Amino acid sequence: MIRTLDRDIITRFLGTFFFILVLIMAVAVVFDISEKTEDFAKMSASLGEIVTRYYFNFVIYYANFFSGLLIFLAVILFTGRLAHRSDVITFSACCVYTWMAAPSKYGPAPWS
Repeated sequence: MIRTLDRDIITRFLGTFFFILVLIMAVAVVFDISEKTEDFAKMSASLGEIVTRYYFNFVIYYANFFSGLLIFLAVILFTGRLAHRSDVITFSACCVYTWMAAPSKYGPAPWS
């Protein structure tokens, strides 16, 4: 059974991941369109064929190809946003993140 806190963390992480995925894929499609416009005009393909046959597979392939990098970026942005909104401190006070109790150069962590 997933707790409310776990569901909240998973929802925020997946939202961040899909937001980054949509942004990166939109940029990739725009760059690819600008490079291949002349090629598409020579082949006299319709817009529907280009979108369904080429860009549908293009987005799936590159989303899969860059998924590791996108997950890494999503984790960085996600944890940064949690820390900015002090959610990490709240979670650690509930003993959710016990690995964060490591001492720093300023002394022991205040929540340990």
